[in-house]
Amino acid sequence: MSLRTKVFLIIGGVLVTFFFIVFQLLSTIIAKDFYDLERRETTENALRVTDALASKLDELALKLGDWAQWDDTYQFIQESNEDYIQSNLQNESFEILKINMMVILDREGKILFQKQVENKMEEPMTPGFIEHLVGDVARGDISPNGMHKEITKLSGGVVVYAARPVTSSDGSAPINGYIVFGYFLGQDAIDHLSQVTHLKVDMLTYDSETTDTGFVEARSQVSSENPLFIRDPGKGSVIESYTFIGDEDQDGTLILRVTTNRDTYEKGREGIILFTRAFALAMMLFSTILFFLLNRLVLRRLSGLSDQVEKIRESGDITKGVMLSGKDEFSSLAERINQMLVSLREAEEIRKESEKRFRTVADSAPVMIWMSDINRKCTYVNKVWLDYTGRSLEEELGQGWKSDVHPDDVKRSDDAYEQAFARQQAFSVEYRLKGSDGTYKWFFARAVPHFTTDQLFLGYIGSCVDITERKEAEERRVGYIEEIEKMNRIMVERELKMIELKEKIKKLERHV
Repeated sequence: MSLRTKVFLIIGGVLVTFFFIVFQLLSTIIAKDFYDLERRETTENALRVTDALASKLDELALKLGDWAQWDDTYQFIQESNEDYIQSNLQNESFEILKINMMVILDREGKILFQKQVENKMEEPMTPGFIEHLVGDVARGDISPNGMHKEITKLSGGVVVYAARPVTSSDGSAPINGYIVFGYFLGQDAIDHLSQVTHLKVDMLTYDSETTDTGFVEARSQVSSENPLFIRDPGKGSVIESYTFIGDEDQDGTLILRVTTNRDTYEKGREGIILFTRAFALAMMLFSTILFFLLNRLVLRRLSGLSDQVEKIRESGDITKGVMLSGKDEFSSLAERINQMLVSLREAEEIRKESEKRFRTVADSAPVMIWMSDINRKCTYVNKVWLDYTGRSLEEELGQGWKSDVHPDDVKRSDDAYEQAFARQQAFSVEYRLKGSDGTYKWFFARAVPHFTTDQLFLGYIGSCVDITERKEAEERRVGYIEEIEKMNRIMVERELKMIELKEKIKKLERHV
């Protein structure tokens, strides 16, 4: 892998890592801020709906206040005037007041008037509502000095009502009863809340059966102590809040759901994505400029210097130098390389001169001299060796010299050499070499390991001495010894036969 490729990969890797870290920071920190902002807005939306519902109650109470301080109402409670009913309590009045039910009670809680209207048609009063009002009066929930507002759940549905004591218009007369306005909190009322708040609102009575997973989950989460629950939207496009609405006893009446599009969160995500893309483009532009500058100012100069050094290595001509313009570290490096090449040339000249002297000495020596490298291959034999074998230097180099060794001595010679080479120790061995005339002579070979001044093993330097005469003398001596031993055996055998013959003669004489 080239340096240019490595630099490109390093820059790319660093930028990708940096980009990933920045993206993670944006995703975890900024995205969390948008997530928190979304939850705050969702909470505010839920409060807007409950405030709108409370405003509807206040509006109902305001209408009720006019009727509770109307002298005609006060007189009706005292006299049960039928004209009051005919003039003021017709179905059209309910539509104008936007209520579904009206109840008038005396001070003791006796019902003086009750009416329920739905779609301009009178219908029976919702079961349980009258009993609920009478209970409020009996318990004193409807205070003589104030307003009572409540949302309660009955068998016929959820009812929003307000009750107020009836007095004279100037407030001087004592309270003589109570008047109640109410309306059903049905789908129409919920749709009206949606229009007022510009939010999508749904309602579920607290104990109703439902398969809606959102309401099912919310019912287990909300209570009078914890009236708000925001459902985790996951990767959905909307977020839902659920608000607990209870009666005066804090029992569950209904749950309001407000569904909000995740505009804030989506805008935050889009902002992060846009910033990430812009950051990625900036990083790509930065990396391109950085790589261009590095390539122009560093890599190209370094590559040119490397190419010149490679050409010198391939040609082996250290007389050449390298050229690099400028006055930076690379030009200084080129100067040092040239100085090193000068030193190498001087060292090479010294080596050649030393090798020349060595060859001169080796060629004039009366013994065979050889050298091998760390690969166990012959690298040099002197002139005495070549004169004896009658072969060229090229034929003897490498493993070629083994063809001169007698076949019976090759294994013994190789074993001695391999064992010594493994230990880098001196060794000696005797073997026969074939001369130029085809005859074999015995030689005693001894070699020592060759090391540099830094104790780097370079191979072996060895010599071979002709010991043929000694070997022949040893063979003659062995022959003489064998001949003497043979004659001794013959003499002994003759003596034994003479003794045996004498014994036979003695036996014959005794017999005669």
